[in-house]
Amino acid sequence: PRVTVTATVSPSHSPSASASATSRSPSASPTRSSAPPKKTAPPFRPPGGSSAQVVNVSTARCLDVSGDFAEGTDVVTAPCTSAASQRWRVDTGRGVLQSAADPDFCLDSRGDVDKGLGIWSCDSVAGRNGDNLRFTVDPDGVIRPAIAIATGMTPGGGYGVTLEPLTGGAEQRWRAGAS
Repeated sequence: PRVTVTATVSPSHSPSASASATSRSPSASPTRSSAPPKKTAPPFRPPGGSSAQVVNVSTARCLDVSGDFAEGTDVVTAPCTSAASQRWRVDTGRGVLQSAADPDFCLDSRGDVDKGLGIWSCDSVAGRNGDNLRFTVDPDGVIRPAIAIATGMTPGGGYGVTLEPLTGGAEQRWRAGAS
């Protein structure tokens, strides 16, 4: 009768010195997966100097102005559309996110992490509360306010936008342009 021997190789043990010179090591063969191919996300591009939608990586919603352009109007997230109120540009010279719909208005932290975000006159960046309008856009898309640099812009309940302690998660990352 014919006998078949199967060898098991453990990575934690070294091969035995008594192995025969004619023995073959098992060859790796490609395996086929029946899993469907994964969808790949669009290439990440942090919000930059040209006017574009600012899209949350986690929710795929756009940063938007919730009403008329006036000091104090709330900034929210909304389904992405072609609306000008959803287009922003990063002005690195002044450190602000400026509305493309009305370039006189910039993103405003309202001087507090507990008040949500709004818009305010960009001219105020040179005033005593100018840090309320200054934001840093990290290379990974985290948008952090000058008034609380250890926080990041995060979609909040009711579609508002809040400032939350940095987590490194997708909910605090934003990218330029629609998906």
